[in-house]
Amino acid sequence: MKAFGFSSIVLTLLFCGCDTQPTTTLTTGEIDTQVRAELNGNVNANINVDADINIVADVTCHIECNLNDGSDCETVCEILQGPPPTLAYVGSDTCASCHPSHYENFVLTGHPFKLNEVVAGQPPVYPVTTLSDPPAGLLWDAVSYVIGGFRWKYRVMDLDGYVVLGPTAQYNLLTQAWSAYNNDSNHTALDGTPGPWVQNIGRKSYNCASCHTTGYDPGAASHLGLDGVVGDWAFEGVQCEACHGPGSSHAAGPSPSNIDGSPDTTTVCGRCHTRSSTGIAAKGGFVRHHEQYDEFSRTKHAQVMSGGCMTCHDTHQPLFDSAKLQAFQNADSHPEEVEDLPVAAGIRMQCTSCHAGVSVDHEGPTDCKACHMAFTGKSAQSFNANMGDVRSHAWRINDDPSALMFTDANGAGVSRDDPSVAFAALDNGRPFITLDFACLRCHIEKDMDWASNHADDIH
Repeated sequence: MKAFGFSSIVLTLLFCGCDTQPTTTLTTGEIDTQVRAELNGNVNANINVDADINIVADVTCHIECNLNDGSDCETVCEILQGPPPTLAYVGSDTCASCHPSHYENFVLTGHPFKLNEVVAGQPPVYPVTTLSDPPAGLLWDAVSYVIGGFRWKYRVMDLDGYVVLGPTAQYNLLTQAWSAYNNDSNHTALDGTPGPWVQNIGRKSYNCASCHTTGYDPGAASHLGLDGVVGDWAFEGVQCEACHGPGSSHAAGPSPSNIDGSPDTTTVCGRCHTRSSTGIAAKGGFVRHHEQYDEFSRTKHAQVMSGGCMTCHDTHQPLFDSAKLQAFQNADSHPEEVEDLPVAAGIRMQCTSCHAGVSVDHEGPTDCKACHMAFTGKSAQSFNANMGDVRSHAWRINDDPSALMFTDANGAGVSRDDPSVAFAALDNGRPFITLDFACLRCHIEKDMDWASNHADDIH
């Protein structure tokens, strides 16, 4: 090891006072001897320590020093602290023991219900929705996990961990109807029979756990030895530690320094609310689901909102409840009802918080999001030709009646019903919403020219 030359060092060790934390006491002489030994006995080291110091396993070490050779002061910290503790996931129940109110509300966001185990042949229980049956041809005791089920839809995995495919393999909670899932020639049954099938016999590996579980390791052996599962995880669902990081150190000695108390939008929300690194993926005339970050990150809002997604969203509070479920279940005949609901607890800032001077002259819904956050995305099933089930985070409306909101894989604009739809279109790098989504999901008897002529009158 390289010998270091010090003119002066002042050590400051900050640690929690947790009685259960293992502690090592080093006297000033022991510190001096240990540091000099690690630094090849460098006699030029002048270590100033005023008193004996308790070195706790999870201390934060800070050094102010003036090094003759410009070497890294933190070397001494590393010597005194030793290797960092191995962090482990402890589960949301552990978090809830100290943060009960946060956890009670967080459960209602739906994040913990992205993947749910079927225990003893009984389906999972959810805060708002109730599951129907498993797909035709299966009983609950032939199902290992339910994927989703909190808000939009659910699918299931068989006892070997394979996702079930077929003509009625997906249940859409908002429309209360079964629909096909990957019932096509691109997929096969376990015996090699290609789709489409008349029964739910298709199967595919479950490789979605990176965004459906907590503590996912894609390189580990299959979870519980299930052949159809790729990798392993610590806990099902997106739990507290999916955003805040492994909590073993924090649980043993709670301190702001040993947990990520303010997760970054890009690395947390943006890790899963995205689908493509090259654009905003689309299919079948709608933006594909869970792409809110792909849209938001390309808008002017992203440039001015220092808090990112959490400027508007409180991630510990719900956006969905029984009243919203009922409104969506009526949306095929009354699409305006989804706008006549109280502001969800999970919204901490509304449009008028920044756009206070904007007036609205509209006989229908006057809430900004009705048009500027139209339902351009589809997770489960659309309610009409111009209304999916996921709100846009593009905000900007293009009032050109001939504007094309989608492109093919090469970037050429295409109509919504073109089978080559691959991405949402961008205008100078920014996404936008066309008038069919913004206006015609309610004014279904009108056309794009009518919408264009009236759009400017709303403000």
